[in-house]
Amino acid sequence: MIDLPSALSAKAHAVVPGPQYNEHRRALIARDERIMVYEAMLTPERPWQTLVDKVMPPMARYLTAKRMDPERPRGVMIALFLGEQCYVLPAEDLVALYLEGEGLDREGFRMRVRGWLRHGD
Repeated sequence: MIDLPSALSAKAHAVVPGPQYNEHRRALIARDERIMVYEAMLTPERPWQTLVDKVMPPMARYLTAKRMDPERPRGVMIALFLGEQCYVLPAEDLVALYLEGEGLDREGFRMRVRGWLRHGD
């Protein structure tokens, strides 16, 4: 299993203290108004399992509702809150991290996304 905090730190565009996130988000959007930001919270006791069960499925449904491809979510930044920190990274990097951690290729991920969209879990 992946050490999620370390992996997020390595891929993050920024790691900001939670209370400073809104300021960072405003600056990010001011640089490019087209950027969409998806926010989620990870459980400190089980961050990877939270990502797998509680972040990725709703994110895929949200992106699909916005007519975006959950497999290649270009122009989307993810803000993941874990403890006192917020990790801000491109959604495509989070998908790549998820694939690595779950041992999936793109086709396996596509099938998983279809299941999330069909069953809502």
